[in-house]
Amino acid sequence: MRLAVLLFVQTLLFGQVVPKNINATVKKIVDEVSEQNIIATLKKLESFETRNTFSATDDPIHGIGAARKWIYDQFRSYSPKLEVYYDSYKVKKQPRVFRDVEVVNVVAVLPGTTNKDRQVIVSAHYDSLNRVSKPGTPDPGEQPEVDEEKAVAARAPGVTDNASGVAAVMELARIMSQHQFEKTIVFVTFAGEEQALIGSSPFAVKAEREKRQIEGVLNNDIIGSEVSGNGRSDNNTVRIFSPDSRDSTSRELARYLKIAGERYVPSMKLAIIFREDRFGRGGDHMPFIAQGFPAVRITTASGNPANQHTATDTFANNSPAYITRVTKRNGAAVASPAMIWC
Repeated sequence: MRLAVLLFVQTLLFGQVVPKNINATVKKIVDEVSEQNIIATLKKLESFETRNTFSATDDPIHGIGAARKWIYDQFRSYSPKLEVYYDSYKVKKQPRVFRDVEVVNVVAVLPGTTNKDRQVIVSAHYDSLNRVSKPGTPDPGEQPEVDEEKAVAARAPGVTDNASGVAAVMELARIMSQHQFEKTIVFVTFAGEEQALIGSSPFAVKAEREKRQIEGVLNNDIIGSEVSGNGRSDNNTVRIFSPDSRDSTSRELARYLKIAGERYVPSMKLAIIFREDRFGRGGDHMPFIAQGFPAVRITTASGNPANQHTATDTFANNSPAYITRVTKRNGAAVASPAMIWC
């Protein structure tokens, strides 16, 4: 199956299956991405105050339980075509997991028609974290260790990291569920990303065990900032991380996304980074790569670490216009005929 995926993506790129002309349906999907909807989603996710993995699950307005119910209800409201469900796993106490916890991903599946067994995943994580540090001085070059228990009570609006990615996934689910495609599109918002990917990891393992034909994972993580910590801005570029050798499926997927996306959103360039992720960091695409699926991370070119994992990761420190353009790029790539119509 992996060889088939590699040949599929290579055919897209080198066999010139990607259309040269603008496709009317793809353009319609791109044009319908709404900045106002994205703003509303960012503000709503911020309003839960924290979406920490260990936060309240029974509070109707605060915590991760309220957030996931709202995401679930929104998915359900978009279209009867979407098959929406909770994907849950019981995780035992371990490093970064200070107590047993149930991790719940929210999934919306748009079934394909003639090739429904072949899937494309668009994902983001909806949990958030305020990095409350344990006492003590870390070794040079290392970050202080997180006090996971104290972090539960800390305000963690998590708008850039990662309401921005969730807004993109939800907006594309809203728009694309009004159409039909030959292949299945799976929209996933993962939990537990901030605790070493404990939501996406079992999902990817189960996908491999069930021999799912996943032809690409587009993981959106930190796509909300267009101004870096030194004040510089690059709002015309989005980065895509893809690892392995130059002919790997993940690397070929990245090249395809660049070609297809720039056809419909030429004002935003995609910079392919030949790494799995940023130095010392990770994301929900990594478990899929580990299971042999082609997967990439889509992220801003101008991140501001000073706001990440803090109480200042707020709507005010984000750029809805930038998120909108990144969402359009996602939509252009996923909706292109070569990706899901053949």
